[in-house]
Amino acid sequence: MDRAARLLRGTLRVRVESAFPERVLNLCGAHGIAFSDLRWESASALSFTVRAAERKKLERLLAPLDAALTVERAEGAPFFLRRFRRRYTLLAGLAFMLALFFANSFFIWDFEVSGSETVPAEKTFSRSCVGSSMTSWLLPSLR
Repeated sequence: MDRAARLLRGTLRVRVESAFPERVLNLCGAHGIAFSDLRWESASALSFTVRAAERKKLERLLAPLDAALTVERAEGAPFFLRRFRRRYTLLAGLAFMLALFFANSFFIWDFEVSGSETVPAEKTFSRSCVGSSMTSWLLPSLR
């Protein structure tokens, strides 16, 4: 559940280079910036994961320290959807498809088997998914 929430909000893997990297961690804790997956890369550099919404706040905190902030990886829905912001036709097609799915959910689909005079009705209905096991109608060769 936590992973799904992080992917919806968006996360950034950042690298911070500073003369005092432990001070960066103290500032993050004092200002409520939650970070995870902390890795010390050297005596003056560390990398960790933060929410995408906290990037500006982190940059403001690091400005007086003369620390360099580099985004190594950005993942999540905001970054994925940003790639499609100028593709209006794709977005219109997606909206049309969702509208069709919604409209078709109000109909009851009814299927009839016709033209099977050579196969008895009992055998036709025994192959259907109603009243039979999953393997008999998905994989009839396993019976």
